[in-house]
Amino acid sequence: MADRGRYDSAMFWIAFGTAAAVIGLALMTIGVSRSGPGDNLLASPWFGGGLGLLVIGAVLLLWALWLFLVHRRAEAKTKATGGPQSGSQTASDNPEAEAVRGYYREREKLIDMWDAHERNRDPKK
Repeated sequence: MADRGRYDSAMFWIAFGTAAAVIGLALMTIGVSRSGPGDNLLASPWFGGGLGLLVIGAVLLLWALWLFLVHRRAEAKTKATGGPQSGSQTASDNPEAEAVRGYYREREKLIDMWDAHERNRDPKK
């Protein structure tokens, strides 16, 4: 990847943004459920705190989106200019193919282990 740091940072901030937004929504729900029919919701500390956390979560999610899009743009630019990864496809260029190969390697190991276990099994049981 051209700029792995931005991608990792985006994945880091997306977790915190999501958590803050969900907790904010939960606090806002508590504020709504505790308020009366004619009450001002912004006067409720539950609703106000939840709204603040929701805004913080939204900002963190937008920051993560921006980092991810900058990362993708840099990666596309590197591939378009014939960067170091152009040419033959390596395992890092095609993670799906590598995942399939890894699956079949692991499956073969497990089948071999099962065959060895069955051969060494006591026939009396």
